[in-house]
Amino acid sequence: MKFLVFDLKGKFAHFRKFYTNSSSLSYLVPPRTVIEGVVAAILGFERDSYYEELSAENLLIAVQKIERTYKIVQTVNYIKATSVNELKNPNTHTQVPLELLAGYNGFVGFRVFAMPRDEKMYSQLKSRLESGRSEFPIYFGSAPFAAKTEFLGEFEAYRWEDSSARILTVLDTGLIKSLNLSLESSAGLALMKDRMPCDFDKDRFATKVKTYIHDENLNPIWVDLDSSAKDKVYFIKEFSSDKELCISLM
Repeated sequence: MKFLVFDLKGKFAHFRKFYTNSSSLSYLVPPRTVIEGVVAAILGFERDSYYEELSAENLLIAVQKIERTYKIVQTVNYIKATSVNELKNPNTHTQVPLELLAGYNGFVGFRVFAMPRDEKMYSQLKSRLESGRSEFPIYFGSAPFAAKTEFLGEFEAYRWEDSSARILTVLDTGLIKSLNLSLESSAGLALMKDRMPCDFDKDRFATKVKTYIHDENLNPIWVDLDSSAKDKVYFIKEFSSDKELCISLM
């Protein structure tokens, strides 16, 4: 089994939390559905046409945060319109707080591990990443926040057979039997937890929602794995000299 590994980088990002209403709050990491949309843009899928083909069963995805970020809030004006004429000549605006991610080093960055199960789609994605071409523009969650890809390569992956692991990527809490928080392994950890959508149906309703954790200081997390993690945790030998660093599927 091989994964295509590439970095996503941009100046700002906004990954709207699906359960927010009047305030547009952002996740600290992109949900699986955002990366699904990025892959769809690279391959040229039309809007709302790819949810089954790029579902969690057909497209394996793991995400690692590679740049420390902070949040800023900007208030944006939205047009309040009840007719087409009001779109052209708006009478009323409404102000909505918008939470943005910005990077301490000047950009926001994530490392993506992707493996389409369909061989033709895998080849197409690899070719597009190698050439740096995307059929449609790539965004960090919202149209104003452009992103770009940097292809790192194609790497062989192996299922992780041990009961404990150091997880480098965003981790589904359902795979955790217990956290291994010894003094050595927990030093410098700033664990964050949130519920994020995993899959959409054809009407853009979330069909799967999971709870994930990651470390904001970019450290790997020592965990004892649940039996359900058997097909969800992988070791990529060529990608790391550390034999215990693993990735976890979202």
